[in-house]
This record gives sequence, C-alpha cells and structure tokens, in this order.
Amino acid sequence: MRSVVLSLVVLLLLPSTALAFTCRGRIVSEGDQIDIVTAKCGEPTSRRLSKYGVTGPYTGTSPLPGGGQATVVYDVETLVYNCGEGRLIHVLTFKDGKLQKLETAGHGSGPRICE
Repeated sequence: MRSVVLSLVVLLLLPSTALAFTCRGRIVSEGDQIDIVTAKCGEPTSRRLSKYGVTGPYTGTSPLPGGGQATVVYDVETLVYNCGEGRLIHVLTFKDGKLQKLETAGHGSGPRICE
C-alpha cells in the first residue's frame, strides 16, 4: 500500500503530457507547424532553440567496411506559454518545425493570456 501511495505522489510531481491545448479559443495539437502555433497563440513567454543529434548505422552506400555510422541533426525549438494565474504553463517542443510534444509544467502566474 505504501509503495502505491509513493508511486502516485511521484506521478503527480512529474510534468504531464497532453495531446492538445486551447489558446485564444483555438486548438493546438501535435503535428502543427510552429508558424501555425504562433499565429494561433501569439508570441510565447519564452523560447529556446537547440540542436539534437542521433547517430546510427548508415544505410546508404559507404566506402567504409560494415557501412559506417551517420549522424542526423534536428533543430529543436521549445516554446513556453505561461497562461497566467489559475491556468497551466504549457511547454511545446518542436522538431524541425513540427510540434512533437505538449507538456504542462505546473500553474502559471500573472495575467491570463491564453484565453
């Protein structure tokens, strides 16, 4: 019983993942392009740009024995919308301009801006 309660507490503390959220009366969902999201929601509270690389076996023609390795680099942009007092903070992660993940990160503060 004790482990069940502890597991529930840990789950409540983790950021949750959402499939969609509404800002300014418009639905934003996974797969949306970043320019569409900013047109619907306006400029985010904060924005972070980074690169993400994945290395794996190269499947094309390679002069190296065994085929070699290849690295694919993706642009990753994270937009944070602090929707204000009594509302959630939404964290949107885009890979190559396409919305891949929506998460919530607790409750916001300040004026309500996502309505």
